[in-house]
Amino acid sequence: MSNVNVLLSNEIEQILRNELPKCKTEVNIISAFCKVSTLKLLDLLINKNIRKRLLVRFLPSDILAGATDKEIYAYCIKNDWEVYIDNTLHAKTYIFDHIKCVVGSANTTDKGIGIAQQSNKEASVFFELNNEEYNKVISLYKDAIALNEEVYNEIINAKDDAVIKDNIKFKLFDKKIECLMPEDFPNELTDAVELYSLKSYRWLVSYLKGKTPKQAYFGEITLQIHDIFVKDPRPYRKDIKQHLADLLNCIKHLEIQTIAISRPNHSELIQYIE
Repeated sequence: MSNVNVLLSNEIEQILRNELPKCKTEVNIISAFCKVSTLKLLDLLINKNIRKRLLVRFLPSDILAGATDKEIYAYCIKNDWEVYIDNTLHAKTYIFDHIKCVVGSANTTDKGIGIAQQSNKEASVFFELNNEEYNKVISLYKDAIALNEEVYNEIINAKDDAVIKDNIKFKLFDKKIECLMPEDFPNELTDAVELYSLKSYRWLVSYLKGKTPKQAYFGEITLQIHDIFVKDPRPYRKDIKQHLADLLNCIKHLEIQTIAISRPNHSELIQYIE
């Protein structure tokens, strides 16, 4: 990490105003709390046809306390933001393309980024990212789930954070994956955030974590996928091998640190790394 600039309070707002209009491909906002008014302000700074993603905590207690607006979901759907949630999130991070980043204490709220009359006293750092650092920051999405209408309604109607944590994690993350289809595997355009959400990746992680040691060879994994792959039409073994190869190539290309791929013999060995 080089050329690190320390930002205090309203200096954070100024960096956001400077950097968001420069983005050419992608904006990622990761913030435990988020207010619609603040997101709208930042959204106005972003050019059209830029991919926009928001990761928030979005617990019932956050909404009840006014730390996060429940209207965030409707706003994002209407304005082409992809929304992810992780109920353990505490990070506050703003990523401009794959190049620059703000990391610190500033939530996406008026008080957080320093535009309220009585703002919080925040501290953040602004720096350029190398590929390894970018992958590390993006790994914050690893345990996140996409916010859809079903999950949104469950959160809005809940009165207990613990129930939501248990229900959502079981339903969308820890639930056993019993079937895989071609669309569950990555393609050449899949990025790290999308990979973390793919059923094939989550199945692979779950399968390896369930073994002692936490590893398996390519052939063994191919057989396991073949057993749970959609049977209509009946898949050819060569197609399953290609799907698995696509998944492993994506993991290698994106430098995913939790999966190690080596070739000690004639076959690839895939290991889960804690």
